[in-house]
Amino acid sequence: MYACENEERNLKNETSVTVRPLSKIVAPSIKHVELKNGELQPSDEILLDSRLLDGDSSNSLFVKTATDSFVVDTSVKQVSNGFWLVDMDGVKSIVKIARIPGNKIVVHQDETSFECSVDDIEAIGRAVKVIKSL
Repeated sequence: MYACENEERNLKNETSVTVRPLSKIVAPSIKHVELKNGELQPSDEILLDSRLLDGDSSNSLFVKTATDSFVVDTSVKQVSNGFWLVDMDGVKSIVKIARIPGNKIVVHQDETSFECSVDDIEAIGRAVKVIKSL
C-alpha cells in the first residue's frame, strides 16, 4: 500500500532542467564581432529583438565598426547592389557595392571608389540592417 523507499526514488523526475533567462527565449542571440584594423575581433553574443531579424538568426552576424553597426546575413554570397562585409586581400571591411555589366562591381569605401571584377573580392555577407550612430 505504501511505496517503499526505492520506488519513491524511481518516481522522481531524473531529467535535468535547463533554466534560460527569458530574454534568451524571446530574443535570439547572434554572433557579435568588432571590425578593427581590417580584422573581425570576436565579442560576446548579443540579443536583438526578433522583429529586427529576417528569418534564421543562425546566419546573422552583428558587426560593430567605429561609427556604425551592421546586421550581416552570412548566408548570402551572390554579390548585388548594397552594403557588404567583404574580404579584399585579407583586409575585411564594410563597403557599398554597385554591380555593373561584365561581371564587375564598383566598390565605394569612405571617400574613395574603384572598379574591379567580382572575383577580386570575397563576400562574407550582405548587410541587411544598419544601426547608425548620431
